[in-house]
Amino acid sequence: MVKKKKVNQMDGVPFLFDVGDDRVAAVTEKRGKCVSALMKSIRLGRTEDSAYWMLALLRGGQDRAYLGRRCFGSACEDSLSIPAMEIGADLAKQPAKASLPYLQSAIASSRGLKWYSPIGKRYTLARCEAYEGLRIWEDKTNDELMRIGETALERKAFVPFFVAYRELKTQRKWNIALLKKLLEAGVQSGIPEAVRLARVIGPNLWQCATRENNPVWQLMWVLCHGPFPGSLDPVNLEGTPEIIERAEARWAAPEIEAIPSWALDGVHTTGDDERFAGTWAGLRNCVAMFERYGRLSPDDEGVLIKAGHPVTKRSKGMWPVSVESETHPGVFYDLEPDGDEFRCSCPEYHWQSRKGVYRCSHLQRFLAANPTAMGG
Repeated sequence: MVKKKKVNQMDGVPFLFDVGDDRVAAVTEKRGKCVSALMKSIRLGRTEDSAYWMLALLRGGQDRAYLGRRCFGSACEDSLSIPAMEIGADLAKQPAKASLPYLQSAIASSRGLKWYSPIGKRYTLARCEAYEGLRIWEDKTNDELMRIGETALERKAFVPFFVAYRELKTQRKWNIALLKKLLEAGVQSGIPEAVRLARVIGPNLWQCATRENNPVWQLMWVLCHGPFPGSLDPVNLEGTPEIIERAEARWAAPEIEAIPSWALDGVHTTGDDERFAGTWAGLRNCVAMFERYGRLSPDDEGVLIKAGHPVTKRSKGMWPVSVESETHPGVFYDLEPDGDEFRCSCPEYHWQSRKGVYRCSHLQRFLAANPTAMGG
């Protein structure tokens, strides 16, 4: 008797490590590019495209825990909508088994109030100023930086707070103590937007301190300058069933759609269109494009960054990085950014990824020797 292989399923979709489906293999092969397409679609407010690329990742068997963190990250990075962040925060903390919450999160984030709009312009440029400036306090001790940060918080000085915050993070202090001070100030302020932002950050403290800085930025801005009009508006999920139906119809085509060239920025993936990249130069360009055209669209030429004219260090040849195998000298594997994580071309990574674990010995060795690479 032939023993039937047990297939674990989630929301009717088999887990990746149980399936040999070609479509799943295709999504896994270009996972980082699919994630980049999702991120850029949300950033540009392309609702149906956002639903399609999220659906592709879900149907492509990608790990629900990772996609939950991605929902939170996209809600924070590409929307000033606090309710959208709350949806993403819930998925990051407790990944859902069903597909619908992830799709709703992508739709809500794509429709949320944008940081490059006139409402968010001054805030975005202040963020750039805080991180692009000279490291004037790099010689300070952690205790001195804490005092600077606390004083800036007390005086409601946005840029000095984040210059100190950046130095604490650079020195691997991870900002936790200063971030907790900020959360306390947010709750005590009594400002509804600040209180809800603090409650979004609290359960995801580590992720916000090390990765998702945007809700931290927004909370400090609210305390310094007041809330963004519309940031507490209910999420707009109107027409969700029809949007998902159209995304499902696109997924049912014989082949996965080609990754749009405007989603390949050379930062998170290979490519050379950095108009919408999540770099400081990219943020400034998005603000400038929206100011000139009244929208953010791939059909428009970049104002500060032209398509095909890369400016970041990653797209100047840093990636991929070749790492030699310790067990097989002379054999090299390529490491490169994959969404907000990394991918390795080795067999170990391939098999680990089928279990939802995106790590291998080569990645661990590289990141240990280059601890700032993840944040580069």
